[in-house]
Amino acid sequence: MKMNKDNIFEGVVVIGGHVQGLGIARMIGNNGIPVIVMDYTKYNIARYSKYVRKYIDLTSSPEEEEKSLVNELITLAKTHNLSRWLLFPTDDNTVATLSKFKNQLSEIYLIWTPEWDVVKLFYDKIQTYKLADISGIAIPKSLFPRDLDDVKHYGKTIQYPVIIKPAVMQNFYNKTNLKAIVVNSLDELVEKYNYVSGIIDPSEIIIQEIIPGSPKNLYSCGVFFKDGKIVTSVIGRRARQIPMDFGKASTFVELVDIPELYSISQSLLANANYYGMAEVEFKYDERDGMYKLLEVNPRGWKWHVISLLENKNIPLMIYNDMHNQSIDIQFTINGNNNHLVWIDEFTDLFISLKEIIGHRMSLGEYYSSISGMRIFGAISLHDPLPFIMETLFIPVLLRR
Repeated sequence: MKMNKDNIFEGVVVIGGHVQGLGIARMIGNNGIPVIVMDYTKYNIARYSKYVRKYIDLTSSPEEEEKSLVNELITLAKTHNLSRWLLFPTDDNTVATLSKFKNQLSEIYLIWTPEWDVVKLFYDKIQTYKLADISGIAIPKSLFPRDLDDVKHYGKTIQYPVIIKPAVMQNFYNKTNLKAIVVNSLDELVEKYNYVSGIIDPSEIIIQEIIPGSPKNLYSCGVFFKDGKIVTSVIGRRARQIPMDFGKASTFVELVDIPELYSISQSLLANANYYGMAEVEFKYDERDGMYKLLEVNPRGWKWHVISLLENKNIPLMIYNDMHNQSIDIQFTINGNNNHLVWIDEFTDLFISLKEIIGHRMSLGEYYSSISGMRIFGAISLHDPLPFIMETLFIPVLLRR
């Protein structure tokens, strides 16, 4: 643990505090490192963790004004003596803000988030897919129309159904509460394109094939990446999500051993000159047996605490590395010898019940899926209050 010139331990500031922020707070705080949580929503369960020393309400949101958030972070650093505290963002807009203003913020804080020329490769999916092409990595068939004429032309040649989705997710999602819109015909494609182009810039619109198969074909490689290589990783099959078709978030993940995903992620992140935590998302295409890149989250991901089941602590590794301490830790590799799973308790129960009622999953299949060694999004006997508060927040959280 490091101390600054005033002999105060240098800690971690987690910006955002639902399940993902809670995981970071626990993984860092359990090692005696001070943790502060900042957020711009009151529905924050991480603030109730015993590992969180202080909670600070943010008045500025990166969705509204990046510069205001930067100024507020600088002011808070001076007010609360946060010199050289390490920032952990938990959402894409905050990542973008820290990245764009990294030089200014680094005068006070430690920032592991890469510079904007790296982050923008993953913030914008059109840039991500260009990088994938350069790296020789397969993606779903995707079209990038310049205008309505392009849409009409493409629409006569493509096989339906397809989806319309944004290159930059956050603004579109905030306005529609959707990640993608399914289209079943040329007329519907034109109609939905006109609708979406009224929400986001037409240059951000992607028309993409739907890879067949359930969420059981969704995979992610979560990594700590440094100096052109993966330092450590976990590979998860994201078998359930909410909603099940184009999910906002995973609700059930099981660890698997697929070396190919490790290799693909290694190549992609190396070509981006990346550093830090990242989640590389794929879908397995049963038609040609290929894992196709969907997107990259240049930050921590929701289910990252599953790494503890393999004795890996990625946030702590980043903390140690940013403080020039050893990151050579002992860890085990699952290798499919054990069934290791992460469960977001309430949302997964909700989704599982819908699947059972809809006869898409049996009770036996559900019970089998949750057997084995488990770690939860909020439940912890050692830190119970966040789960209690999440229970009270259920009506609000299920609407988000």
